[in-house]
Amino acid sequence: MRRYYFSSFSILLWLSIALSGCSYDPVPINYGKDVCDNCRMQIEDRGYGAEIVSPKGKIYRFDSGECLLQFLPGQPFPADQARHLLMTDRSTPGNLIDARSAYYLISQQLPSPMGAGLSAFRSQDSLRAFHSRYDGEMLDWKELYLRFTKR
Repeated sequence: MRRYYFSSFSILLWLSIALSGCSYDPVPINYGKDVCDNCRMQIEDRGYGAEIVSPKGKIYRFDSGECLLQFLPGQPFPADQARHLLMTDRSTPGNLIDARSAYYLISQQLPSPMGAGLSAFRSQDSLRAFHSRYDGEMLDWKELYLRFTKR
């Protein structure tokens, strides 16, 4: 009886340790250390950066929204099945926001790491404030996704 109790306890302990590492939550980008999973450049600029959490919980990090959008078509999962699609809010550098509900500005006056001038914003007010200072085109996620993935 004692031996059975020990074996059950060991199995439960092992399972709890193994499952504690399984998280589907996003992880903050470690600027200056993390490397882009698309272009392999070091992620430096806190005003840009993006992250995908796959359906299985694998985390991919990017130095720009352009790299995230270029990376998506080659994945074994469709974009709408990713647990998280995140981009950095340009108005609050270092903060990741849901890419599917974000608002976007493409402006050559705001050069992004890969040169497309793509910036993401949490709110329409932030987008409009930047648009009033930097000329460019305002887009939502669907328009942006189609533009970058249907080439």
